[in-house]
Amino acid sequence: MKSFFKLIIPVLLLSCSTGQQTTKTHLSVIAGINKGGITENTDMAAVGKEPDALTGATKSGYHAGIRASQRFGNVEIESGFDFMNNRQTMLYNDAGAGFAGTREMCVNQVNIPLTLGIYLFPGKLPKTGLRLSAGYLTQFNHLYTEDNGPLPDYKLNKRSSGATLSLKGNLLTENGKPRLGLYGTIYRGSRIFTDPYNPEGAEIPGSSFAAIGLKFYLFSR
Repeated sequence: MKSFFKLIIPVLLLSCSTGQQTTKTHLSVIAGINKGGITENTDMAAVGKEPDALTGATKSGYHAGIRASQRFGNVEIESGFDFMNNRQTMLYNDAGAGFAGTREMCVNQVNIPLTLGIYLFPGKLPKTGLRLSAGYLTQFNHLYTEDNGPLPDYKLNKRSSGATLSLKGNLLTENGKPRLGLYGTIYRGSRIFTDPYNPEGAEIPGSSFAAIGLKFYLFSR
């Protein structure tokens, strides 16, 4: 996180000295679909289990929230929050340990991103508002489960965080101001879920998602 803030200041200074002298504030609502949540361990050999001892499946979910952004020349700083829902299933098949059944999970998360974006081709394609953003995202997690069969106990981390990357652009503008936008986001972060098949020492378990959605601008000046 500290390295992110160290990156912001020189980029802002560079954008103000060499980029288009533009300062704009935007407030928007976002809504879209996503897929992700808990990233389970897929290397059962690393925990001394058979390859099919645990398998997982994820269904598409949804998210909605608010974003506020400030543009400085060709650089944009954005933050906000959103609610995200993902539904996942874990299938346990480990007769040796006495675990066999399914765990249906509803993963609810509040995401708080802080990103730094760079406008791409602002001179040639100014109306598109095409920009690439990267930054840090914090999640607050809540999990509902429905167990079918004898299953292992688990531990939930209520907070996770990691890196996020987005590509954004405008679909509709009016009088030089954006009205409707489109975005795609990916995220990979720290662990949410721990059980005997997703232990503390394993490398793969974590949190992740891929999302796409629309951005509705409420205020621009």
